[in-house]
Amino acid sequence: MSRIEKLVLAFVAIVTLSGFALSYINHDLFKQYFVVEDGFTEWMTVLALLVGMVVCFRRVWLLRGDSGRFLFC
Repeated sequence: MSRIEKLVLAFVAIVTLSGFALSYINHDLFKQYFVVEDGFTEWMTVLALLVGMVVCFRRVWLLRGDSGRFLFC
């Protein structure tokens, strides 16, 4: 596993555990800041989807000269 993968997994684990703890410790604060519309959770989802899109486009670009069998697997 590369260093960037370890950092991303650590970030996801910290955010998940923080959200879980916050939901039990201070439920009002959790609802007001963590899971509110256009809040932290929604923007992190957008960021993850954008990174996934970049990875997919990069894969298509790198494999454009291949026979195409790996592009749609």
